[in-house]
Formats: sequence, structure tokens, C-alpha cells
Amino acid sequence: MNHRNEYVILPTAATTILFGWSIAVAGSAVSRPASAASDDAVCTTWSSHPDDAAAWIDVGESLLAGKRLSCVGAVQQRALGGASSTDAAADPRLVVAAAREALALTWAPEMRARALRLAVDGTRPRLIPCPPKHVDDCPSVSGDPDAWSTFRALFIAETGAPPEAAASLARSREAAAKLSGWVEPGTSSTEACTPAAENRPAVDVPPTDPQANCGAHGYRVCPVAPKATWVHIEKTYCEHDVLKKATYADENGDGVEDASLWIRYGLMSDEEVVGNITYLDVVDGRTGRNLIHGLVAATATGSDGGAFALTAQRIGPGRLRLKAPAKVDHATEVRLRRAHPEFLAPGAYVLGPNGFHRVTSK
Repeated sequence: MNHRNEYVILPTAATTILFGWSIAVAGSAVSRPASAASDDAVCTTWSSHPDDAAAWIDVGESLLAGKRLSCVGAVQQRALGGASSTDAAADPRLVVAAAREALALTWAPEMRARALRLAVDGTRPRLIPCPPKHVDDCPSVSGDPDAWSTFRALFIAETGAPPEAAASLARSREAAAKLSGWVEPGTSSTEACTPAAENRPAVDVPPTDPQANCGAHGYRVCPVAPKATWVHIEKTYCEHDVLKKATYADENGDGVEDASLWIRYGLMSDEEVVGNITYLDVVDGRTGRNLIHGLVAATATGSDGGAFALTAQRIGPGRLRLKAPAKVDHATEVRLRRAHPEFLAPGAYVLGPNGFHRVTSK
């Protein structure tokens, strides 16, 4: 269905390969509490509380650190389906799957920050050095840039800070740039453009002409700047995606309106639309920088159908509130959030140096 969320992983002796990219499991720099439980305690807690976000995060962090958990077969069956394995060596897909499970089960800021850090680290683009005496297709690139970019944006929206140091971010961007067809949101093109007005950026959508080159460009903005060029915001799948709504307001007081964009993507199965997801992007009108990015709505059809949507309300310059529906079936909400872990969390957001981030006080 939504291939943004599908992972194919193959283990190797030295690394874990996810969707063509790797995670170094030894010496991983995942942040863990100083009082982290023992491996047996991690399994005991998870077995007793399989619907607890913290238990899933402990499992994911342990697996990413290369630990062998006795409960890995049961975890695999719960998170990924299929037969339970008694092999203590974890299926590497569980690292990201554990983060997804945790994100589906909690809105708590501390838990989401831990889960998102796990997801960012698990999808981060990396350059894989050439093995000895091997020169073909080297160095290779690992990672899932789309997932990494979104999880990174969500981490910033949750904490107000980036999940890595500048040097680490530069290395990830260098690796991601080598993957054909991927363009990082916020990337400026060489194509000149004209803003909509002296204080309002222009917004452009992908070509809809059937004769046009599919994917010539995605969703983009023309910032209010001298010698402006188009800035990439979101990709297109060439069909079943659309800009549903655009509003404008000056969020940072610089005299230029910023653009809030709701972009909807259809979910396909056997060439049939079986649901859709909607992302919210708030874009700086002067620079084209994304101030917040994340999912705000998802629907599905069929026997497991349903809908879950957050309502976005601007409550003042640089202030945003996302509200969950007053009435929603809990099972439906968890199911959709498990399928689409890119949801922003309900709550109040304020604009800071790194973009909008959630605050606990009103």
C-alpha cells in the first residue's frame, strides 16, 4: 500500500541492510537511560505489557545496540506477523517496527522523542565503505531518505532540536544525495521563479498534463527573495496526489507570509485506491525552509477501514494547535497510527529556531 512505510531488510555479518541501506548495530549511538534494564528484564516487561510504548522502545533500543533477546520470536510475530522464530538473533526489521509500535501507542512527549530517535537512527542514509579488493558499485549507499527525512522532521517538531550534530547531518545528506531520484525538502533548484506577491510566496503543483514528463517536479514554492528559484517541498507519485488546501500568514514577523500546505496522497493496492494520507507542511515564505512537516490525516477502506484526522488551528503568529477528534474508535486510531507512524502529535506548537515544536504548557 503506502510504500513510504514498507521495509525490506537483509542481514549481513557486519551490518543490517534495510531497503538497500545498512545500520551498524555495533557501537550504535542510540541514547538510552542510564538505568536501562537487563535483557531478561526487557523481555519480561514486554511480555507482560505488549501494549506499552516504553516496552517497545526498550526492545528496539536493545536490538539496535546488537543485543540478543530471548523474546525476539514473539516480538517478531507481534510486530511483523508470520511464524514466530526461536532464534535469538533478531530480525533487523524489528528495530524500526518497534519504533512504529511505540509511536502508535503514545502521544507522551518523552516516549515519542525516544521512539523517533530510534526511527531516525534506523533509517538514516549512510555510505558503506568498499570491502577489501571490491571496487564495483562502491561505496554503496544505505538508508531510506524519505522515512529518515520525515522522522527527523517529527523529532524536531517534538523536541525543538535536531536529533544529530551538524557533522552527522552533513554525512547523512551526502549519502542521501547519491541516491538517484531523491531530493531533500528545502532544496533550491536552478529554475528562476516569481513570487505571487511582494510579501507572498508562489506555490506550484506537479504537472497534470498527461503528456508532461511524470515527476518533472513535485510540490514546490517560490520564496520572496531576490533572484528567487523554485524550492522543493514534497514529491509526487504522478497520480492520486493533490494539494488540498493552502493558507498564508506571517508566522515569524518578518513581513512575508508563510505557506501552510495540506498535500494528500492516495494509497494503492492492486491499482485500486484503498485510502489516503494527508501531510501538513508549513513553509517559510522568505527562504522556502520547512517549519513543520508531518501527517495529519489517514483513511482506509474495507473491513479494516476508518479514519483518523487532526485539525490544525492557527492561534496566533508562530503558534499552532493540532486537535485530535473528540470521538474516535481507539482500535481504529491505533491501527491507522501503526500503519502510518508519521503522525504529528496533538497539542500546542510554537515557532522556534528549528521550526515549530510542541510545548506541554498552554
